[in-house]
Amino acid sequence: MSHIPDPSDSTDATDPTEDDNPIDPGKQARFLELVGIIADKKAAFVAKEKLERAAAREENKANKKKRRGKDAAAKAQNYAAYKAAEAAHDVALKDMLLARREWDDAALEREAIERPIPDFSTMDQAEIEAELKATYPDNDFGPSPLGDGKVCINGKIDIDPGTLRRMSPYFRGMMLDALAADPMSKEQERAILKVGGSGGMRFRFREDAARGESFLTDLDLNPDQITQIEKLYSPDDGPEASIQDKYRAYDIVNKFARSGANDDQKALCVRAVDFALRLGVTSLPELVDTFDFYQKTYETELAAEAERIALTEGKSEKEAKEQARANIDARHRDADAMPDAVFEEIRDDFDGYKNAVTSTAVGLGPIDCAQDTSDFAANNTALSALGANLKFGALSTAAYHTFKHYDELHASEKQTFDGRNDYENKVLSYHNGARAAVSAGRDPSWKVSQNGGESHFFTGPSCKAIVWLNGGKAGLATYF
Repeated sequence: MSHIPDPSDSTDATDPTEDDNPIDPGKQARFLELVGIIADKKAAFVAKEKLERAAAREENKANKKKRRGKDAAAKAQNYAAYKAAEAAHDVALKDMLLARREWDDAALEREAIERPIPDFSTMDQAEIEAELKATYPDNDFGPSPLGDGKVCINGKIDIDPGTLRRMSPYFRGMMLDALAADPMSKEQERAILKVGGSGGMRFRFREDAARGESFLTDLDLNPDQITQIEKLYSPDDGPEASIQDKYRAYDIVNKFARSGANDDQKALCVRAVDFALRLGVTSLPELVDTFDFYQKTYETELAAEAERIALTEGKSEKEAKEQARANIDARHRDADAMPDAVFEEIRDDFDGYKNAVTSTAVGLGPIDCAQDTSDFAANNTALSALGANLKFGALSTAAYHTFKHYDELHASEKQTFDGRNDYENKVLSYHNGARAAVSAGRDPSWKVSQNGGESHFFTGPSCKAIVWLNGGKAGLATYF
């Protein structure tokens, strides 16, 4: 509260006409002069304070800019160190894998001498099981629903007998030890995951098939959608889905786990399954391809929106991602359903790629390729010679892989062809790139597949082509 009297306040000012002792006019004038001086000083103080605050803000901005510069420099330095460590790790990993492969080759050669691999195609089921039991006595072998001489080990995995004999002894040893255990130790469970992982053999176990089905039917889908899923496993007018198709459905569980296995990812899975079912998929492999197309579309939109928010609204990377997720989720979800406009937009995009696969005549289906089950290197050379003719097995697979991996192509592989639309240019560039990588035969490697075939790997300018070979037939698996 101010202790300076206000001359406009009647309680403090005296009317000279009513007072016998009027205020001296000189003193009154001085009083008013002092009030003015004080007001001026107050205004000057406020102005100075404003200037000081503005200066402080500018200094703060300059300091932030300086810190950002330091942060950017430190971030660049850290990134360079990370990339150097990553490169060193890749070299060490490659050296380790080469050493393991050399050990595997030597072990397989020794095994073939000690116990030659028989021609399983000339043996009946009982003879195959007896031969494997004599070779691996700690495990039990029975018939597989795959038929064609395949076996089931301890009721847990279906596999080709030739694959079992020809696979990496390193991975075979850890797999058979784990399958023979009941119950498995934590270390053995990790071993099974390692055998099934992308860095291992990518084998699938019966438990994986069951987990794929239970994951899909446990999603927050409506009753009609659950029925559609169940019919993909057991159609009303056809045979039950094969164990291999059920293994393919397990890939959705894998993607969910790698993405964080949180509520946001589960909601994304629901929308992806909804999208696939609304398209009318007729098999589990087609469900997975279509699921993946939607998921990649969502991730692409999410990244673009986060970048936009960071650039236009000045938000941190974390804040931009959170806001972008909220924005894209709102666009893709109206109550419990995907808006028709969004569904139709993504459907048309998928159709664009599928139509391009047809119109460019890149082709679908396997091609003939001689397979020597005792010579991986000869098979690899034969595939390389046929590289220009290789194709994907299904329309949805060819379309989805083009969409997913086109941006990963080297600039030299991205071409524009006269009279072609954007979808056709991408399909042609992607398929040509994959075929060229196989034909070049650079840095080849290989491993056996669970069903009796082989997977062969060829390195391109920035991607790697994977080609499957089985029973004298071959095709593209991916180029990424």
